[in-house]
Amino acid sequence: MALLLCGVAKGNLCSEIMGGCDPQCGARCEAAHPGGQSSCDAATSMCKCFYQCGQPIAPPPAPGKRCNVGLGPCSAACYDDCCNKKCAERYPGDLGGYGYCYSAIGPIRYITCMCYFRCQD
Repeated sequence: MALLLCGVAKGNLCSEIMGGCDPQCGARCEAAHPGGQSSCDAATSMCKCFYQCGQPIAPPPAPGKRCNVGLGPCSAACYDDCCNKKCAERYPGDLGGYGYCYSAIGPIRYITCMCYFRCQD
């Protein structure tokens, strides 16, 4: 059973729990939501898939390059919804900014707000 969480931020980003964190996390996300971005949630050890709400099938990529930037650490006070809102406000409208908290697992575990947006030429 998948849990669907829809954001209310301007970026209109939704997330879905796709099972436990494992090497197939990204493949499950891509299969369920083409163009979606996956992340392992360090707090729950669950695979989360982030995608644009209201678009069960990803739209064709917009012309131009996609860029990303870190907007600082995530915390209990500012997690996925907060990160998405900050990104949507920083890269509004045609820039299509959306964000989520990305957990990197390695020698040092960190969680950062990753923001994706359409690059300006």
